[in-house]
Amino acid sequence: RMDKSRRKYDEFILYADHEFGRLIDALEQNGALENTWVFLTSDHGEMNERSLLEHNHRVNYESLYKIPLLIFKPGSKERIDIHAPTTAIDILPTVLYIAEQEIPDYLEGEVLAPFNPEPVDPDRPVYLVNFASNSWLTFRSGNVAIRKRNYKLIYYWGYKEIPNKEPYFELYDLDKDPEEIQNLYSEKLDIAVQLKNEIFEMLNTKREALKKISK
Repeated sequence: RMDKSRRKYDEFILYADHEFGRLIDALEQNGALENTWVFLTSDHGEMNERSLLEHNHRVNYESLYKIPLLIFKPGSKERIDIHAPTTAIDILPTVLYIAEQEIPDYLEGEVLAPFNPEPVDPDRPVYLVNFASNSWLTFRSGNVAIRKRNYKLIYYWGYKEIPNKEPYFELYDLDKDPEEIQNLYSEKLDIAVQLKNEIFEMLNTKREALKKISK
């Protein structure tokens, strides 16, 4: 069943790639690519590994969140590869910047390279959040990951599957272990604690912001 699901997923990707190619060809043939920006991205990936099919799972691994992001500038003839973690919240400020519109102070995210006149901080944390099955403002269960340079920490809490119902952490070095196999949490506790504190600070900030909105 796992092999069948992977094959179907590959076929879906092939179909999407073909249809996107048709779109680009049509825009090129009618001259629209000379004055049209095109963004291609996705909402999520699929697991199809670790005995987990598709994407409806309470995990936070790269196969679910490592998605494509392609930006086509009008009239561009050469590709530029950017090797830096990004997040979906970077897309809106990037669109506003290239449209020469004001970027509100409250808007999260950064203008993406190579359009940003100032390089994005390489130490900028990128967060992956899953709060499915939670009601408004409860956060009774969930998982949050933070990626900073080559390290990624995943924080799970509130799930009945967690041993002793205690918060559970996984730490991975994505450069050396891109498949996220070896949990380094106990071996590199100093790095884990630093990243854990950043997660807690982010969650507290979001909680306070949601409380203000709900009033």
